[in-house]
Amino acid sequence: MKYLKKISLLLLVLMMLVPTFTFAQEMNLEAIKEQIKETIDYSDSELYGFKYSDRSVRTVADFAIYHRKEAKLSMADDAFNKDLSKVVDKGDSYEITLYTKPVSKEILGKVYEADCTGITPVIDGEEIAVEAFGSKKAVHNKNKNVPEGFKFTILKDDLEEEKIGEYNKYFKIKFTTNLADSGFLGKIGAAMMNPNARFFVK
Repeated sequence: MKYLKKISLLLLVLMMLVPTFTFAQEMNLEAIKEQIKETIDYSDSELYGFKYSDRSVRTVADFAIYHRKEAKLSMADDAFNKDLSKVVDKGDSYEITLYTKPVSKEILGKVYEADCTGITPVIDGEEIAVEAFGSKKAVHNKNKNVPEGFKFTILKDDLEEEKIGEYNKYFKIKFTTNLADSGFLGKIGAAMMNPNARFFVK
């Protein structure tokens, strides 16, 4: 009987200790989680997937470059880094800064790369002044340099109206590339690219 009482008392103590032990484990896990969180650099959006999340995909860029007549994106839309490029509302005008990046084009089953080497906004047949800035190596010829980007200002009153998706105003733009230097039949390659497009803003 005496042993039975001791066993009962021991079981009672163990039952009281189990919740305490479990709680201590949970607290331990929470402390570990907090320590791990403190070591994470959440600013690295690419590493932690935020850069490619649905939220980032839904973000509409400041601008889009469409075909000169149709509601489809122009090849020139891929020629600019939209993470760096900006369209700043200045009240009666837009101050536009574009950073270039190489664009690729498939011709007869082979992919050729090119840089945008120049842009010319056109308003009512008149060309708007553009400032090229910076310098970087051409994508297919490291002995040649191309602009890092372009800056220019467009008056809001000069924009034409047409709605495509999130964009409702545009101006015409011409661009030049160094596609001919990529080896596709010399200048014929550049001639095959339509240099005219429409630059849309919100």
